[in-house]
Amino acid sequence: VKMNELSEEMKFEEAAKLRDRIRAIKNLEERQKVVSINVPEEDVFAIVNGKKKACFEVLRFKNGKLSDTEFWLIDSQDDLKNARLELIERYYSMRSDIPSRIAVDGEIEDEELLREFLETQRGKKVEFIHPQKGEHLSILNMCIKNANEHLAQNEGRLGREFAALEELASLLGLPKPPEYIESYDISNISGSQSVGVCVVYNNARPHKSSYRKFNIKTVEGANDYESTREVIFRRISKAYEEEDAIKSGTLQDDKAKFLPLPDLILLDGGKGHVHVIKELFETMGEEIPVYGMVKDDKHRTRALTDENQEFYIDKDSELFKFLTGLQEEVHRFAITAFRKKHEKASVHSELDDIKGVGPAKR
Repeated sequence: VKMNELSEEMKFEEAAKLRDRIRAIKNLEERQKVVSINVPEEDVFAIVNGKKKACFEVLRFKNGKLSDTEFWLIDSQDDLKNARLELIERYYSMRSDIPSRIAVDGEIEDEELLREFLETQRGKKVEFIHPQKGEHLSILNMCIKNANEHLAQNEGRLGREFAALEELASLLGLPKPPEYIESYDISNISGSQSVGVCVVYNNARPHKSSYRKFNIKTVEGANDYESTREVIFRRISKAYEEEDAIKSGTLQDDKAKFLPLPDLILLDGGKGHVHVIKELFETMGEEIPVYGMVKDDKHRTRALTDENQEFYIDKDSELFKFLTGLQEEVHRFAITAFRKKHEKASVHSELDDIKGVGPAKR
């Protein structure tokens, strides 16, 4: 019911996460009912290559029953024998509960050395098996099936995300799908304590470590146009400063906080917002594409706009889902940033009014 409600409200990411969680719980429950082995403990490993990623999957059995499953998506592997060696060694380097028996889906590079390493860690004998028949082969095949399912889910999600970016490039006439997108919003109450925010999407996914908050410094009152201009001017100026510092050797590339510049900027606003930023970029000599997100009566992005025209979005498209999620995220981040700033200011003002409370105690 909750999943359907979220879908109706267009909160697709939350609905998808809830759906995946329900499936995972059901799958584990079903497997725990039917999966058992005739040994007290055993770990089962499989690695499956996909187009760009590989899935490293683990099934763990305790007291003869499936107790846990884990998986990791990694880059596709050319040498599976060596990959098994490195991944299994790394897996047990972080754990103390090494079982007496480990089933693997293929050959392991330096298997004898790995076995000796695990026996030293465990303090008891460890046996590697490579199932060929019976219950152990059935369980290994389940492990491989799980890995394939996780790969398919990942590649399907990546496919949908890339489709949204391709639709976006086609709609706006961009030369290629924009990988690095920034979206901006301003939040205030009657113009007081204004704060501007920037959320960043890298390859259609939120890149939260790159999110930014800006306290508005030069604008009085509720002026979204000028506040947006100030925020983006400060952001671009910081990038230019970092470029100069990198060229002069005083800053390393990987220490830059405002680089790279985005492939596309999306504003929480309309034609007026776009005009202001286009005007700013003409002054700065910058050519980043800028568009506004136009909302419908349910506060969902129904179109993008430049200074002159709107570009309508099909509500059944991957692009609509992507932009709706992005618009919700930038709005959420703006409200959260403003609330924190407002609460902090309120606490300070109340303390200031208490007689006998000086700066040190305050």
